[in-house]
Amino acid sequence: MTSLIAFIVLIGVLISAHEFGHYIVAKLCGVKVHTFSIGFGQAILSKTIGETEYRIALLPLGGYVRLHGMEREFGEPETESVSSNQDPDQGRALQDKPAWMRVLIFFAGPAMNLILPFVLLPPVFFLAERYDQVIDNQMGAVDEGLPAYKAGLRDGDRILQIDGENIYAFWQIQEKVNAYELGNAPLKVKVKRPFTEQELSVDLKPEMVPSTEAFAHYDKRPPRIGFQPASLAADYVIQANESLFALSGGQDFDRIIKVNGSEVHGHAECIGRVIQVLKQKKAHQADSPHQELTLEIERLQALDQNFRFLRQRQDIKLQVSLQAIEQKVQMLVTQKGLTSEQKEQELAQLTLQALGLRQAGACISSIDPKSAAAETLKVGDCLVAVDQAQHSLAVFFEQRLRYHPEQSKELKVLREGKLKTVQLALREESHHDPLAGKVKFWQLGFTLSGLSKVKAMLPPQRTDTQKRLEFSWAQASKQVSNELTRSIHSLSGLFSGQVSPTQLSGPITIFYIAGQQAEAGWVSFINLMVLISLSIALLNLVPIPGLDGGHILFACLEMITGRPLPTRIRGYIQTVGVLLILSLIIFALGNDVLRMWRLSQG
Repeated sequence: MTSLIAFIVLIGVLISAHEFGHYIVAKLCGVKVHTFSIGFGQAILSKTIGETEYRIALLPLGGYVRLHGMEREFGEPETESVSSNQDPDQGRALQDKPAWMRVLIFFAGPAMNLILPFVLLPPVFFLAERYDQVIDNQMGAVDEGLPAYKAGLRDGDRILQIDGENIYAFWQIQEKVNAYELGNAPLKVKVKRPFTEQELSVDLKPEMVPSTEAFAHYDKRPPRIGFQPASLAADYVIQANESLFALSGGQDFDRIIKVNGSEVHGHAECIGRVIQVLKQKKAHQADSPHQELTLEIERLQALDQNFRFLRQRQDIKLQVSLQAIEQKVQMLVTQKGLTSEQKEQELAQLTLQALGLRQAGACISSIDPKSAAAETLKVGDCLVAVDQAQHSLAVFFEQRLRYHPEQSKELKVLREGKLKTVQLALREESHHDPLAGKVKFWQLGFTLSGLSKVKAMLPPQRTDTQKRLEFSWAQASKQVSNELTRSIHSLSGLFSGQVSPTQLSGPITIFYIAGQQAEAGWVSFINLMVLISLSIALLNLVPIPGLDGGHILFACLEMITGRPLPTRIRGYIQTVGVLLILSLIIFALGNDVLRMWRLSQG
């Protein structure tokens, strides 16, 4: 029953909005509207107001508007009353109106489906409890290959202002960065550094980072400054066997959970705590109780070499000489020729290098032995660059690796502290999804610790939502833009072959998904309504005779040639268009039946 009600509401709202677009513009253009119907078949409720009958019909599977003279648009012969000079509605038929007016009338339906999401979504973001809090302004992790890091920003920094506007949340940062265009002046960014009262002002020019959308296979180049709100876990790999951490008994992918008895949550806090201990020792050299740095680590140990996925947790304490760390840091400062100010800014990275560690997020934690990756890569290798593009965060490596995945990739990796260059070819595979059917994807052949290990990233910090109206409109606009772009490429992909025609869905699939989303909650149901509304708009604008796009095409040809297509030719073309639409409907229904069968098989 839930699915039925959800389906009726979904189709009723979307089709009513579509037909209302045709109706209101036809009225404004002086075309007589005989009927405005929600649903098909026999009328359940009907009321005539003025010259128009408004009705709710028995079958709630759509709706229609009957315009005066519409039959001529489909190439049907004029009736005697229409051709008669004594017709009381002379000049009010659709075909009596100029071609540009007919374009407006036919475009109005899809336009309403494009406008509807902007009506539906802002209330969702304004009212839904899940948006009472949003991700705050802290940079959880900064990528070393992108503008933020190059400008001196580091993990844990908080963005306070961009171009003079106060910033409290991640969505505001996204708005500013996404609005950036090449050639614009740099963004003026003010940040506050953790563990200090230090505030920095830097100029940032976002960089276009390429990626390929996985489903519709189109390229994107969104501007990025290079950070993620989620903090990295304190997971590490060893860069040299003789490193301080390794000599104390540490191993690859150990997670530090305590520093000198104090719990630490994440990589930035862990290194910050180590720096505090070092500074305390330096300030109280003589009477400092801590001459050793005590690290408590969490290690996942395989229970059986034949079943390495079965692991048990071990908590182990390691001790590292503070004096040895200080000496290593000073040696690195001397080697790099850093000033005191530069040393302070780079102290986190220097401390990590002094311990002989690298944060493990971009390091390989497992490899498929049957893949091409097994021939060139090893567990513990840390990615440094893909096709000359340097990064440090796993999410950006993932994007680079999946950018034109059919092309071989050149990887630079750190293996036991030494830089190596290897080639990698991704492998195309497929799996069967109950709803989507056969889905193709590209297999990397390995997993990165930052994308696979449990709690490899800490949840970003959240704050109460401010400027709720501005937030609601910004998020609605962003979602509509993303969904519209994806829908355009998906639709064009059906014609170009980039997207399999088995992805085409009909009313049975919509019925099933509508019920699922309704049970998931009103927010999920509204999101589905938005997606289908945009799909209806785009599908109707395809220039196929019988669809709104076909009528628009005929009107545009008339504007170009100065005369309409002959009625007989128009009729033939419309017949072909209707047959094509019926074929698509039958094909979509076939897909629906196969989906339901797969779902029934579990």
